[in-house]
Amino acid sequence: MGPTLGTQTARASLDSGSTSDSSPRNTLFSATAGPGPLTLSMSTLNSGNSQSGLAGVKLSKSLSVKVVNESGAVVPGVSVYWSIVSGGGSISASTLTSSTGIATAPWTLGHTLGTQTVRASLDSNSSSDSAPRNVLFTATATPGNVSLVSLS
Repeated sequence: MGPTLGTQTARASLDSGSTSDSSPRNTLFSATAGPGPLTLSMSTLNSGNSQSGLAGVKLSKSLSVKVVNESGAVVPGVSVYWSIVSGGGSISASTLTSSTGIATAPWTLGHTLGTQTVRASLDSNSSSDSAPRNVLFTATATPGNVSLVSLS
């Protein structure tokens, strides 16, 4: 089978020049290709990694991953589970992949300054950071502008 999802057909023929599907010397075989084993691919990470933003504020770019099967074909309608690993903040618990196999989620950083981490996973209860079913995103939370306040 090829990498295309859906029904695929092949013809077996006793005559090398026969193209008729109704000939008694020809047989058609059909099979339906499913998504197969799924992979979250870091090489097809769309956006959102290595951003910087103010602590406690939503990042300017949503996190984005592409889900593909082992043949590299995109897989729509798959749940991707998001979880905060470090730094606090908030993110959607899960999102579905689009028709192009892409799942996105906006990330609001926690109030902890420094590096913060989110995991995207194909498994709802995963705590592993290993590929191919998990990828990690990092962002740096900054304090923003500080003003000097004088009390008299």
